[in-house]
Amino acid sequence: MKVKLAITMFALVFSILAKSQDSNIKKMNLNEALEFAKTNNATLKNSKLDELLAKKRVKEIVAAGLPQVNGKAEFMHYFTIPTTALPDFISPVVYGNLVGYGLIPATSPAPAAGIVPAQFGVKNNLTVSASASQLLFDGSYLMGLKASNQYVNLAKLGTHQSEIELEVNVKKAYYQVLLIDVTMDILNSNIKYLEKTTYDLTETAKAGLMEKMDADRVRLQLSNLNLQRDRLIDGKIIAYTALKLQLGANVSDSIVLTDKINTIQASNESLGMDLAAGDYSKRIDAQILEQQRKLNNIDKQRWQYSYLPSIAAFAQVQKNTFASEVGDVGKTWYNGALAGITLQMPIFDGFMKQSKIQQAKINDTKIENGKSILIQAIELERISAKAKYIRARQQLKIQKENVDLAKDILEKSNLKLKEGVGSSLELTSAQNDYLNAESNYLSTLYDILVAEAELKKAIGY
Repeated sequence: MKVKLAITMFALVFSILAKSQDSNIKKMNLNEALEFAKTNNATLKNSKLDELLAKKRVKEIVAAGLPQVNGKAEFMHYFTIPTTALPDFISPVVYGNLVGYGLIPATSPAPAAGIVPAQFGVKNNLTVSASASQLLFDGSYLMGLKASNQYVNLAKLGTHQSEIELEVNVKKAYYQVLLIDVTMDILNSNIKYLEKTTYDLTETAKAGLMEKMDADRVRLQLSNLNLQRDRLIDGKIIAYTALKLQLGANVSDSIVLTDKINTIQASNESLGMDLAAGDYSKRIDAQILEQQRKLNNIDKQRWQYSYLPSIAAFAQVQKNTFASEVGDVGKTWYNGALAGITLQMPIFDGFMKQSKIQQAKINDTKIENGKSILIQAIELERISAKAKYIRARQQLKIQKENVDLAKDILEKSNLKLKEGVGSSLELTSAQNDYLNAESNYLSTLYDILVAEAELKKAIGY
C-alpha cells in the first residue's frame, strides 16, 4: 500500500514538473514571433521610450508659457543690526543724543567727518510672499513649442524605423533556424539511409560477394555525415540563441517554431517589378531626413524670432512682521502687493543669433546633400534586392528539379551496388550529389524568403 502511494505521489510530482517545463516552452509561428519581438525586443523598447520622452519634452516646453506661481517664506535674525552711514546734517551734540537714546551703540567708534552711522530695523524679520508670472509674448518660445511637436514626429518615425529593422532581422533569424532544422532532418534521414546501406554492404562483403573496400567507402561517407551533423548541432544552438536575442526572449527559454521553411510561401506579388522611379516617400529613412529638414528650418526661425522683444507680466503679494524678540514675531503683520510688466528688448549679443542662423543654413545644405546620397543608396539597394529576389525565384524551380534528379540517381546507384553491377564510389558520389542538391534547394528557398523581406524594406512596402 505504501509503495503504491509513493508511486502515485511520484507520478503526480513528475506530472506537475512536466507541466511547469511545458509552460516555459514558447511555440510560435512567424507572425507570433514578430508580435513577440515587438513587445519584448530591448532596442524597440528604447525607441518607444524615446518617443515617450519626446512627448514629455513637449509638456516641459508648454509649461514655460503657462503661469508660474511660487511661494516663499523667509525669516532673518540679526545678531548685530547693520549700520548705515548718513550724512552729518545734524550737529555733534545731536549725535551724542543718538547714542543716549540707543539709536547707535555707545561702543561704536566716533563718526568720521561728515558722516553719521545709524542702525535701522529690528533683530527679527519674517516675510511670507507669493508671486506669479505669465509670459505674454516670446518668439523663441513659440518656435520652440513648434519644434517640440515636430520632434515628437521624429521620435515616432524612429520607432517605426526600429520596427522595420526588427521585422527584417527577426525574419532572417527565424528563417535561418528553419533552414537548419530541415537540414538536420534531411541529414538524419541520409545517415539512417547510409547506416542501413553500410550494414547491408558489410554483410555482403562478409559473404564474399563484394570487396570490403566498397563497404569501407560507404562507412567513410557515413562518418563524414556524422561529423557534419555535429557541426550542424552547434550551428543550431547559435541560430536559436540569435533568434532569442532578436525576439527579446531569455536565452534559457525554450522556443519551438511551428512553421517549416518548405511550407512558407514567398509572396506571389510582383514586388519591385514596376517600381516608380524617384518615389522615395515610402522609405522610412527618407521620411526621417525630411523631418530633420523641418526641424532645422524651425530652429532657424527660432533664432530669427529671437530678435523680437519678449513681454511678461508679474505680480506679488507679501506680508511682513518684525519684532525685537522672537516671541513677538507674528503679532503684527504688514501687507504689500505689486504688479508689473517686463519688456525685454535684445540690442546686441555679439552676433550670436546671426551665427546661429548661419549654422542652420549650413545644416540645411548638409541635409540636401544627405538627401542626394540617400537617393543613390536607395536606388542601389532597390536594384540589388530586386535582382536577388528575381534570381532566387528563377533558380528555385531548377533546384527542385536537381533534387529530384539526384534522388533518382542515388536510388539507382544503390540498386546497382546491391546487384553487384555498381561500385561504392558511384554510390558515395551519388549520395554527395543528392545532399548538395538538397542543400542548394533549401538555400535557394532561404534566399528567396530573405530577398523578399529585404525588397519590401527597400521599396518601403
